[in-house]
Amino acid sequence: MADTKSKSKQKSDTTSKVTVSGVTFKCRLCEKQKPISEIKVVRRFRPVLFVCQDCEKSL
Repeated sequence: MADTKSKSKQKSDTTSKVTVSGVTFKCRLCEKQKPISEIKVVRRFRPVLFVCQDCEKSL
């Protein structure tokens, strides 16, 4: 019975160390990985461009 408790404790220790990095995208202009909250859609061009906020300012 003590073995099952120690195994479950080990599992919870390893899962607590895992961090979720969140959803990211790759900017089409600077090619950097950015969080999805910084995505901008530029509809003036065809095909539509998905760029970061910084690159959108330079367009």
